[in-house]
Amino acid sequence: MIFSKGWDLVIPGVKEERYEIRPLTDGQLNLAYFELLGGIYNPAGEQVGLCVVELLPGARNPQRKINFLNLFRKV
Repeated sequence: MIFSKGWDLVIPGVKEERYEIRPLTDGQLNLAYFELLGGIYNPAGEQVGLCVVELLPGARNPQRKINFLNLFRKV
């Protein structure tokens, strides 16, 4: 499952400061979270690290509920 094509990451004071996270595997979706293995790339396009991406859909939800019908919506 593809949730996103990647994320921009800015870490002030850490080496090149600007990085990109790109998915290395298909993600897996559970009712409570989405996760995948990602690569961290510098501006030159070189992979400089690995990370696990976790998206928690209810973390910033003021209703504190997750509607399972959202799983069927197109992104």
